Amino acid sequence: VQLSRLFHEARARDMLLTGRTVEAEEAHRIGLLSSVVAPEQLLDEATAWARDIATRPPEVVAALKRAANHALEPETTR
Repeated sequence: VQLSRLFHEARARDMLLTGRTVEAEEAHRIGLLSSVVAPEQLLDEATAWARDIATRPPEVVAALKRAANHALEPETTR
């Protein structure tokens, strides 16, 4: 996880400091996006994604969100 985090931090730093933007396909390739869809499919895909999450037990979704947020916290704040 640490190496992956460092890679993503380096990419984020590069984008922030240079103002460089990326196309959707590159953002997907480097892990900024989980998927890429055509503009005309966006609402349907987002709705399907939200409905899928809504079918999960709320306490499980909440626990997974807490775990993900904790894992993404800088180690200095833990």
